[in-house]
Amino acid sequence: MHFMKKSRLVLSILSSLAAFALLMPQSGRADCPTFTVGPSNLSDAVVGMSYLQPVTSRTWTTTGSLNDARWVPNANVLNDGRVFVCSGFFASWDEAKCEIYNPTTGQWTETQQMVEGDTGRGGYFSATVLQNGKVLVFGGDGSFGTGFATEIYDPQSDTWETNATPAAAVRFAHTATLLHSGKVLVTGGLDSTDVWVKNAWLFDPATAAWTQTGSMHSARASHRATVLLNGKVLITDDTGTAELYDPATGIFSVTDAPAESSGKCVTLLPNGNVLACTGANDGTDAEIYDLATKTWRPTGSLHYSRWNATATLLRSGEVMVGGGTDELKISRSQRVRFMIRRLNRGL
Repeated sequence: MHFMKKSRLVLSILSSLAAFALLMPQSGRADCPTFTVGPSNLSDAVVGMSYLQPVTSRTWTTTGSLNDARWVPNANVLNDGRVFVCSGFFASWDEAKCEIYNPTTGQWTETQQMVEGDTGRGGYFSATVLQNGKVLVFGGDGSFGTGFATEIYDPQSDTWETNATPAAAVRFAHTATLLHSGKVLVTGGLDSTDVWVKNAWLFDPATAAWTQTGSMHSARASHRATVLLNGKVLITDDTGTAELYDPATGIFSVTDAPAESSGKCVTLLPNGNVLACTGANDGTDAEIYDLATKTWRPTGSLHYSRWNATATLLRSGEVMVGGGTDELKISRSQRVRFMIRRLNRGL
């Protein structure tokens, strides 16, 4: 168990994963900077640096450092424009610590720690901002698949509350997506035995209740779920398959899929179409999903191969792709560590 967990951590470090968020404009400013937290290299991980990129200047500047350096945390923009960062892997393994970044002051403030798991949720959990401004935290592999109860963080009162989670819903490396109805759709991931799953669940903040919904056609983990303008959810990954979830019927249907190397870095565009770029192969291709025709078409390729990159929609309508690793430069031993996470799919 510890070997597999360490392999996931090593992979996360080697991939230089970072959490990106588009900040809200402050004091009427037109430039909405892109914000990233987490290491760009191992030396930055020691001091927990974070960076800002004003869209107008297209240059990076350092901002206030986190109180605790961490790898693969979750970063969410709250309704008031602040950025909430929680858990992740720390120098002392994984912890339940959380922080909030204030764009006005450029400073970080520690919050109350999560209730579940004194050692935190590790990586591969989800944090979803609800319509009421609270944050739903779910899953994670901080105790290697044993699971945690759902937690909800209230940024106004700086308090946590727990919610009982059905055992069958416990997972990590899943998606947790806010639907137009205010409910949260949880899909796929790995269960407590480290097996890929295809079932899906709905969490209703109004009743704090979990209900099972239709299952996906394929088991998936570390995939992407994108809410389209019509309210449906597009499920993509790097397997060459894709699905659409209809909240009205609770049914997943197979749809046209992007290339295998482009389904895990996905962004909803202002016109309702979806941009998919980079992936686990050569990773320079990019495609557009047409909402009207439900088909993918190629678009301009990236300049660099990126694996585990992030894509952020800027207010100008442009998409900034950052981070990631050129898989062609990953050593064979590092690839073996990655393959450990895929053994249960028989790949």
